[in-house]
Amino acid sequence: MANKRIIQSLVMGITLLGIASVPFLSGKGRQALAASTQQDLPVQDPLIQEGMNRLYSHQEPIQLPKGDTITGKALAEFMVSNQIPVVWGSEDICGGGSCSIQYCRPAGHCSYENDEPGIDPIYINPSIRDQSVGKLERLTQELAHEAFHRMQYFGEERDSLFEEYWAFYVSAQLVQVDWPNFDGVDPQDPGQLQRWFSAHGMMGYLCLPPYPGDEVPLSSTTETRQVLTEGQEE
Repeated sequence: MANKRIIQSLVMGITLLGIASVPFLSGKGRQALAASTQQDLPVQDPLIQEGMNRLYSHQEPIQLPKGDTITGKALAEFMVSNQIPVVWGSEDICGGGSCSIQYCRPAGHCSYENDEPGIDPIYINPSIRDQSVGKLERLTQELAHEAFHRMQYFGEERDSLFEEYWAFYVSAQLVQVDWPNFDGVDPQDPGQLQRWFSAHGMMGYLCLPPYPGDEVPLSSTTETRQVLTEGQEE
């Protein structure tokens, strides 16, 4: 999965919408969804719509690090309540992967909205359309991954390895896939967290800080550079 945040530092302030720091729907959001149907999900492409419907149908709780839980249905409800568009990405926008564009102010507060009119979309990897096997499973997984980011579960912070780990975890549990492997890893340990990304070949994520609120990526340390070298030799 090529999910990634695209982070832009803005010299001027940005408009933060209601998605920031809201891990679950408000009562108003739930009422709005209860009055709607699955056909009201904020997408127009039929394949993305089918993936959203699959996401919405998932009601098995997934454990989160703060002791709470989340479901695929809650992720879909969040996108409905906040009217987040979901569209196919491109090489020009996401380098061929799935992403949302994250904007960070100099003070460190980050959002998925800039000061332009409209709500910025979630971009989905366009290569999914050409898959012959596992198309809907992968689509649902990437929808869940990106929706988790947009919820800003860890607050208005720049993306981090810890947040990415949990986005991968939630999406993998939702579709019951064997990759990535989460056995025997403690994401609260920065060394284990970094090695988890290295072991799965996700080296591009190592430019991120380890935890929400951190500024320095783990790759700036000698230990991490050694692990990266070992991984490249393999």
